[in-house]
Amino acid sequence: MGKETSDGYRKGFDDKIKILTQPSLMNLSELETGQCGSVLNVNGKRALRKRLMEIEFFKGSIVTVVRYAPLKDPIVYNVLRFEIAIRKEVACMI
Repeated sequence: MGKETSDGYRKGFDDKIKILTQPSLMNLSELETGQCGSVLNVNGKRALRKRLMEIEFFKGSIVTVVRYAPLKDPIVYNVLRFEIAIRKEVACMI
């Protein structure tokens, strides 16, 4: 396999995939393009939480940032096999 470099990347792997050695808690809105994370909690009003769970944002879901809109809002995420655009204010609650 590839050898990890000092900046967290592994030689021999695609340069767009960063291996996070230290897991950290952050909102989805804080992830950069190409980074992925696991959903731990969905905050907000009941109706919003229900809708997010309907579109696969529930505990344990793996989410990858696909791209940001030109003005950084909304953000396109890949969840399971779907690409979903979510406003930054909603992504702050996940």
